[in-house]
This record gives sequence, structure tokens and C-alpha cells, in this order.
Amino acid sequence: MRQNSISSLPSKGKNWATTASSTHEPHCGQFDCAFLIHVERTTGRVPHIYFKWKEGNPVANIFRFLFLGEGDVAPIAHEVLRKAVPDVRHRPIVHVS
Repeated sequence: MRQNSISSLPSKGKNWATTASSTHEPHCGQFDCAFLIHVERTTGRVPHIYFKWKEGNPVANIFRFLFLGEGDVAPIAHEVLRKAVPDVRHRPIVHVS
């Protein structure tokens, strides 16, 4: 069973935040990219998105990405945004911690 949730956080001044979580990780990353592009086109402001690194062995994660096409959402989202929005001034900013 796939579970998705989106919730808005109270705005602070001129900034606002939305949180999203999903048990179906790849589609969540695609949704994030589409949503960020929509926000930029609607508001004219470049949005930021924050991800956490996946836990586990980094070398195993690299092999999983290279051989199975699975991996962290952050680098994939960054690459999707880079190809979808060629103009850097309008491209959503991806932060990873």
C-alpha cells in the first residue's frame, strides 16, 4: 500500500514551507520536481528543497545506483531539475544534509 502525505507549515514572513513524505520514494522525487517547477512558474520565485542523505554504506549506495538504478532522491531530483529547467536563474535549488 502506497502512502503519501503533504502538509503546509505556518508561514514566517514572506516565506512558506510544505512538507511531503512518501513510502514510494521514486515517485515522491518526481512529484517534488514537478511541484517545484510549478511553484517557480506560478510565483516567479525560485523555491528551495531540502533532502536528507540515505543511511547506509555510501559505496553500496553507489553500486545500487549504478547497477540497479536505485538511489537517493536528492541527486536524481537535482539531475531531473537540471535537465527540465536549463536556465539556472529559474531552476529550483536542492539542498542536502
